[in-house]
Amino acid sequence: DLNITKNIQMGENQRLQVYAKIDNVLDTGNEQGVFSDTGTAEYSLYRNEDLKTFRGDIRYLNENYNRPDFYNEPRRMVLGVRYNF
Repeated sequence: DLNITKNIQMGENQRLQVYAKIDNVLDTGNEQGVFSDTGTAEYSLYRNEDLKTFRGDIRYLNENYNRPDFYNEPRRMVLGVRYNF
């Protein structure tokens, strides 16, 4: 995470504050949850077994094993201005 703040004095009792906050600066996909059979969020061995017996549209099976909730949030940037008086 990265936080940057710049305070600018505007008068005797006034101040302008410009800030930027960046979460997950390197935009890495850190695993927060994993499949119990492999210990990783990338793949499950159960998927290969399910492929042998699955009768239907393969997209539905893939959606079941595609788990974006197993990873942390992508990079997020917040820019803002505060005026204190």
